[in-house]
Amino acid sequence: MNASEIISGIALVVAILSFIHSWWNARQQDRQWRAVNIGKVELSNASFIYWRVLSEDEIGKIDWGYNVEGMPLLENGNRVSNLIGIPQRLVAIDPSTKKTIVNVAALTMSELQKRLAEAGITNAIPAKHYQMQVEFKVSGMTAVSRFRMSVEPKLPDTDQWGPDNWGQPADIPAGRTIFKLVDLTAPIDTKLPERLRLRARLEYRDSEGQQMQTTIPFYFHSPSGGIYFGE
Repeated sequence: MNASEIISGIALVVAILSFIHSWWNARQQDRQWRAVNIGKVELSNASFIYWRVLSEDEIGKIDWGYNVEGMPLLENGNRVSNLIGIPQRLVAIDPSTKKTIVNVAALTMSELQKRLAEAGITNAIPAKHYQMQVEFKVSGMTAVSRFRMSVEPKLPDTDQWGPDNWGQPADIPAGRTIFKLVDLTAPIDTKLPERLRLRARLEYRDSEGQQMQTTIPFYFHSPSGGIYFGE
């Protein structure tokens, strides 16, 4: 092999290596662009709805008629205030259908009994009703389509999850926040577990038509009143 052939061979190898390097950089840049710009749905926040906010003294003066639970509120994001949120109210369950009777709810047992009497209902079962607001946000620079979600609690002392609650598919623009209200009903004599586990299941298509499915676990920690992501 003469010198010119060696030089040509080296040039070919350099050209191939240069091509591979450029191709690899292009792939990396494409991955980085997709990671930043392709829209994806993320769980951004979750919190209980408070049916009433009271001071500790006010709570003690009310005849609730059951074991009421309160959650201390925070001031400036991290300091406990002297106000307490009441995350549950009372509803009535129809024993024949096991479903909540609509338009009958109250904060105290006496109020619930009064509403049931006014409606002429005599055989209802009182129960606690909690409501949680879960927030999702579309991150990235592109919209998602046919988005739907289901948020389910883990049933205490079992391996089962509560019934799914899928909504209708919807197209969501980039940067938009979506809210979902989750209803939790429990027997009147129960309290929230120390760790109430939930999961959010998401389905949507990204801007390139790829079908995405993901499950996001999170939980409510009763002793601290906080909601955390993870198992």
